Amino acid sequence: MKQTAHWLSAVALLALLPGCAWRPGPAGGSNIPGRSARSAAGPAAWNDSTDICAQFDKTFVAAVLGPSIVEASRPQAGVASCEYRTAPAATTNNVRTVSIILGHDKVSDLRSGIVGLGGSTATDQRIKMDHFIRRQADGTISSIYLVLDPNRYIYVTRSQVNFPSEEQMVLLASKVAEALK
Repeated sequence: MKQTAHWLSAVALLALLPGCAWRPGPAGGSNIPGRSARSAAGPAAWNDSTDICAQFDKTFVAAVLGPSIVEASRPQAGVASCEYRTAPAATTNNVRTVSIILGHDKVSDLRSGIVGLGGSTATDQRIKMDHFIRRQADGTISSIYLVLDPNRYIYVTRSQVNFPSEEQMVLLASKVAEALK
């Protein structure tokens, strides 16, 4: 019973937080809806305890991918990531996800590893920062990496090939890149 009360409190809190995250103008650190004032320190200060869901909330992602995004949550403590989920599909009951994750590996080694495993990398002029797009052997986009420095990056990845679409993936990555500046 106590766990149910805690769970309901958490759901109520999540329902209220998205409306509180946006602060207009310079005093709030950002005028991009869904980007919290807590991100004012910028990605240079981010580490594994950073709450990516607070930096890029459900409203931010839904503005790009549409209202099908119904929940944002940090799937694992100690990992700076946020998973954005859709409502279950009526016919299959499948939940589709897209994630934004802070990674910290040597970027040059990561690129080499992708190619070594049969994938490829590319760029897209719509993403206005150092980045690369990871393509699988069949050419489909797997993830998009936004390079913060030689050893850290933010990446956008998806759980299914058809959601979000490749166009939506590039658009979401470009909006994250814009917010990081």
